[in-house]
Amino acid sequence: MKSKNDLNHTLFEIGQVFIKKEGDYENLKFAVDRYKQLMYDLLGLDLEDERNRENLSTETGVAIGPTWAAMCLDDITRTQKFVKGIFEAVEELLSKRKDSRPIHILYAGTGPYATLILPVLASYSEKEVKVTLVEINPDSFDHVIHVFKKLGFEGYLRDTLQVDATKYQFSKEIEIDIVISETMQRALDTECQVPIYLNLQHQFGDDILFIPQQVVLSFGQSQPSSSFDSTPLFEYESLSSVFTLNNNTKRDFLNEEYSIDKESQFKKVSKNFSSQKFSDVVLPVILTEIQVFKNNWIKTNESGLTIPKIVSLDLKGLSDFTLEFHYEISDNPHLNISISQ
Repeated sequence: MKSKNDLNHTLFEIGQVFIKKEGDYENLKFAVDRYKQLMYDLLGLDLEDERNRENLSTETGVAIGPTWAAMCLDDITRTQKFVKGIFEAVEELLSKRKDSRPIHILYAGTGPYATLILPVLASYSEKEVKVTLVEINPDSFDHVIHVFKKLGFEGYLRDTLQVDATKYQFSKEIEIDIVISETMQRALDTECQVPIYLNLQHQFGDDILFIPQQVVLSFGQSQPSSSFDSTPLFEYESLSSVFTLNNNTKRDFLNEEYSIDKESQFKKVSKNFSSQKFSDVVLPVILTEIQVFKNNWIKTNESGLTIPKIVSLDLKGLSDFTLEFHYEISDNPHLNISISQ
């Protein structure tokens, strides 16, 4: 096992690759492979163990098991863009701070590795950055605490909480500067990104900096590429934005008391579409785009988080129609879509 200094230097080097403006794929892949090996050396997590593959179901969504959370590291674009965005957010706040108080980051949904924050911590001192770790899965929570101890990162910790971030109420005295939560799948399906965002925004207010800053869902269409030698094989066109998770989302949340449970819903949004020609090859889809921080976006199909989702709607033969959209928080969160009668 490498010394703590060597491990931290490796994390620092990985972080430097991620924050480059123009990172080529091979360098990024090499950095992610180094990162995976470092995490394996630290934890030795058995990805095939059935216990590590067990998801935790709640009334507001699924918290994925340690195996699946660890495998998120393989999504190169997701990992690079989030780490880069966190670096940029920390750097901006440090440049603006008017006292010596460290930047306090709340990381909700750490998984077993807390991969989005480790290269950042390796690049700043304990006087510059502190972090509170929040993880609901007890196995992932135990793993991430072990990782911090192995790295000698205990000095960065303000607090560690094995709680449900969709419901937990923080002390009113706590000062948080940045909230990180990447607890999502494409189309904001299944996991707890939306209820976590709502719960924490309600407590910390509009001035808090969320990473990601925005997730935009659009209704669109997918069709085969017009060129036989084209990459990618399918083309996607956004027809209308239908749900956005950001600081304004709370305006459309129907529960005014912000009590988040399996009955929580948002206002329905009606959208009219005309001159559309859906068929067996032109399919309706939900497209996802993620604004991690400022100009740092993950666009459609650039990551597993933004793979288009084909919608089960029979729109063949319809030229003009109206669809109703509303996001529903439940044990299986998702965007509901129906044809307006």
